Amino acid sequence: MPSRRKHLRASDGQEPAEHAQVHEPEHVRLEALFEAFNLLNHVNGVALNGTFGTGTYPANPLPSFKQMTAVADPRTVQLGLRVSF
Repeated sequence: MPSRRKHLRASDGQEPAEHAQVHEPEHVRLEALFEAFNLLNHVNGVALNGTFGTGTYPANPLPSFKQMTAVADPRTVQLGLRVSF
């Protein structure tokens, strides 16, 4: 009967990853990997427009003031399988 070891770790502090190792007889090892980033596919703004504009404060800001100008990557899933012998 092969032994199995699993553990849950966090990549980048918040994303789940599952890692399992199965030891087979005669020095054969099977290793499976599952990683998911932004699993719930939420929009993660990484840059905001901080330029108020040329108008008077606070009456006439630019329409893009405090709007997201860049977002992080969408959902990414990675599967892997490694056989060592």
